[in-house]
Formats: sequence, C-alpha cells, structure tokens
Amino acid sequence: WNNIRHQAMAAEYFKDRDAAYAAKCRQTAERVWRYMTSDKRPQGKYVPPAMPPLGHAALNTTFSAFYEGSAQDLAHRVSAALALHRITTNTVFLEDAARSTSQLVTLQAVEADGRLSAVFWEGPEGDQLGSTLRGFGYFGNGSLVLSFCEMIAAAPQHPDAPRWRDAVRAIAERYCEIAARNPWGLVATHFELQDPPATAKSKPSAPLSLGSIRPRTGGGTAKVLAYTYQRFLYHYDIMLAGLFLNRAAEITGDKICRAVAQRQLDWIMGCNPFDASAIEGVGYNQPPRGIYGEFFPPTPQIPGAVSINLLPASFDPQRYGDVNEYDMPVVGSVLWLTAEQAKRQEK
Repeated sequence: WNNIRHQAMAAEYFKDRDAAYAAKCRQTAERVWRYMTSDKRPQGKYVPPAMPPLGHAALNTTFSAFYEGSAQDLAHRVSAALALHRITTNTVFLEDAARSTSQLVTLQAVEADGRLSAVFWEGPEGDQLGSTLRGFGYFGNGSLVLSFCEMIAAAPQHPDAPRWRDAVRAIAERYCEIAARNPWGLVATHFELQDPPATAKSKPSAPLSLGSIRPRTGGGTAKVLAYTYQRFLYHYDIMLAGLFLNRAAEITGDKICRAVAQRQLDWIMGCNPFDASAIEGVGYNQPPRGIYGEFFPPTPQIPGAVSINLLPASFDPQRYGDVNEYDMPVVGSVLWLTAEQAKRQEK
C-alpha cells in the first residue's frame, strides 16, 4: 500500500514537471493496486525470511499486523486508494477508501463503560491491539488515526462520515487527556491490554492506566488499557500524533488539539526533562550520536537529522549513543509537522 501511495504522490508531483515520468509512476501505482486487490496477493500474516542476526531479530515481526482485514492493512489501503483517486479522479478508488474506513471503524475498541477508545483491535479476531508495537514498531496508532482524517477531508458528506468523525473525536479526547497528565504535554506512544491493576510508577517507561476494555474472546474481567510515553522509536509516533491532532482540531473545532500538537514538536526541540534537542543543529544538548558495529564508517553528524528518541540511556557515556540512531521516518515526520506549524504561524 505504501508503494502505491508513494508512486501516486510522485505522479501528482511530476505531472506538470515531467509528464512521461508522472505517467510511469501512475501506471506503476495502478499495476500494484491490481495485484493487491487480486487473488494473487499472499494471504495470512506475513512470515519473512531469516534476518541478519545482529540486533535485527525484531524485524521478523515488524509487518506481522498486516494481513487482509487487519486494522493496519485497512488504514494503509485507505491512504493508497485516496492517493490514486487524486491522480485519476476514478470514483472506484474513493469508494474503496470509504469502505475500508468504515470497516476500520468496526475495529475501534470500546471501553468497558461504552465509550469509544483511542485504540483499535489488530484484526477481526483476537485480543491483540493494532497499535501494539512489534520489533522496531513503525506501525503504531499513528497511521490508523491519520487515515480517518484523510478520508473525512476527501468525502466530508459521505453517509458514514459521522461515524468517522466520532472516531476522530474519541481518539483526540483521549490523546489530550493523556497529554494533560504530564508537564510536557506528551502523548502516549504505546498501548496494550494488561491484567489489572496497572498503576502509575516512578519510571517514565512504566505503563499507566487509561480506562479498561473487555476482551473479545473468553469474556471475563475487563483488562486495563495501559499506555507508555517513551517507547523505543517514540519520536516518530509523537510526530504522527501531532499531525493527527492538527486535523482533529479542524474536524472537531477543539483548539486544545492544536496546542497539544505543538507540544509534541516542542518536546523534540528541547522542551523535555533532558533539556535536550533531538535535532542536530537546532537547539542544545543533543545526545551523542549512535556508534554501531554494523555501520562502517560510522554515521557522521548530519545537521537536521533527528534521533529516534530521548531516554535516560541517551546520555549514558557507557552506552556510546546506542539508542540515538538517526532515522529517516523520524526526520520526515518532524519536517512534515514543522512545515504545518510554520504555515499556521504565517496565517
């Protein structure tokens, strides 16, 4: 789905710059779409080949939440379909995106008191959440919640649009509630179901309680919906949360969402308990760059690069910066949110 989306976005960008190349990108996007919506697409959960052993075992489960009908699959399908619709104006793609969004709504977990939660089940069956991080965890809650905003913008008058708006409102309320529970306005980056009780502890990485949800299988006692602020790679997640909250503000009219969105960017730039910027060349007290045996030569200092997280270990001189890797998805999301905030300042 990401391949389709990126090819379609490239086609849109190059249409007035290089028509032949734009046509090639569009044809590629449509060809991959036909494959993904055909019987040729592999079924079931993705099982990867063996990965390099040095610290990469987690990659074996990175894509395990992607299978037909899963929350992650539906959300990414929505983005792919809408990107194709923009360059083709073919309503088939818009209708497909709407169906997928409405199907995604059915996977939004409901709290024990009947309130819509901020999380989604991984798929039609089981008690795994779609936002539970696996491995390097690039597929958390961010892509799920952003897809609703994208769909509402594309078809605001669709008959199912009120359900999509309800989903956005519930998620935004929970995000803002979580942000109000800490002095930095930080949004949670990881959610999971735990057996009660889950209580606040002294460590920043300890799970905290946010309501309760009944399992879909086996019945019994509701489980605590626990969340964690600083999960590995969490800078990517808080940037996606900021992008979502900006859109949620437009959809719900709640201005608090915009303030919380800005706080996520503030954290990256130095408004955090470490008094450190995660961006090279912006702000102060950046953590040491990561030094790894797998990179020869080591990654140089790159102005504008962003470290994947800020943790106590980030500043431990014995760790050689081994948790401070630069990562392009983080850099891209910081650039994206920064650009949006700059435009709002201009207005």
